[in-house]
Amino acid sequence: MKILFVCSGNICRSPMAEAIFRRRIKDASFEGIEAASAGTLQIEGEAADPQAVSVAGASGYDLTAHRSRGLTRSLLLEADVVAVMERGHLEESALLAPEHQGIHLLGDFLEGREPGEDLEEIPDPMGGDDEEFRRCLSLLERCVDGLTRALAARRAGGRSEIHESAGARAPGTEEGEDEYFRRIEEGLSKARGGVSTLSSLEFHIADRWWRSGVPLWMVIESMERAAALWPEGEAPRSYLRHVEKEVARSLDADQAEPPRRPERD
Repeated sequence: MKILFVCSGNICRSPMAEAIFRRRIKDASFEGIEAASAGTLQIEGEAADPQAVSVAGASGYDLTAHRSRGLTRSLLLEADVVAVMERGHLEESALLAPEHQGIHLLGDFLEGREPGEDLEEIPDPMGGDDEEFRRCLSLLERCVDGLTRALAARRAGGRSEIHESAGARAPGTEEGEDEYFRRIEEGLSKARGGVSTLSSLEFHIADRWWRSGVPLWMVIESMERAAALWPEGEAPRSYLRHVEKEVARSLDADQAEPPRRPERD
């Protein structure tokens, strides 16, 4: 199994995340797992930022031998799991390898959230003081710990697939689940010019909302409505921003009205 960490320059966050992860899998005696990192800015051969080297080194993570490299399609496809720092990295990764279903925000693995802490993106400490780098390192440790535990559960056979959720079926529908998703998939495909499978970004949106307790049927129908805002085959990648609004709108409506049955074709 290969894990790829992605940030902008591959000189601060992703090298630190890679070093933390290497330590965690070593401590856990995990075998058969490789780690690497890359950056979307395509910076090649640069050493890690001196502050990152210093702060990480103080916690026992050695970045002195690190050299940056740019993110490529081949690097993405070689990785089983891609953990990125920001939504922009998620989008760029999805553009390079739209078929990859294992691209995630590293912040989604954050465990032990503090009151009021609603973090997905991991801020870039570049240009900040040592304390900012230490906060970034601490946050990366917490996220990598969550990722490591998720991988351990997966290796132990405890991985749950999103489509196994009881929330996958629209409430009250008389359709079979396979038929229901086939119909939704056809609607998405028509709106996007023949692309029928969920992209990495769409899967991330569905997974994130589902994990927060939103029924999967509501998320996917929101995708269909958002894509349909454009003429057939012309829905751009930016339509995903509208998906978030549609999900929130559906949630508000669902809380105000009794559960509805999806309309039949």
